[in-house]
Amino acid sequence: MTDADYSVAFEGVEFGPIPRSWLNHPNAYDRDRRGGPRLLAVSAAAYRPKTLRVRYAHPRTGQILVCQTAGHEGDDGTVPRALVNGSGWPRSLRPGRSDPMDVLRVAEEQHLEGLWADRVELPVGQQRERAVADGGDAGAK
Repeated sequence: MTDADYSVAFEGVEFGPIPRSWLNHPNAYDRDRRGGPRLLAVSAAAYRPKTLRVRYAHPRTGQILVCQTAGHEGDDGTVPRALVNGSGWPRSLRPGRSDPMDVLRVAEEQHLEGLWADRVELPVGQQRERAVADGGDAGAK
């Protein structure tokens, strides 16, 4: 799958794949490094001027939390401002009180595996609930 094939729509916004360079950036970090489940950054979209929306996926359940962060517009498009100014951008989060907003899409599931497999242990086969096609019912699994 190429970036051109990657399209995830949520609340009228088109998301693309998180670039590997964001995860490898020295100012990217994993929020709360304790053991247990983490939500992993998988998709992002420029939302408003200087704002990004980032989709964080739970690798086992496929639930998605969508967060907003300040963006910085540069030659390579919009990136998290925290990567540029050195304050630190969370490439992964611990699940918290916020309810999931969506579910993992097929394009995201494939990208998640390629992006994160060398960093965290991901479930395989039947251990992961099924992703839905883009535009699918968020309640369907």
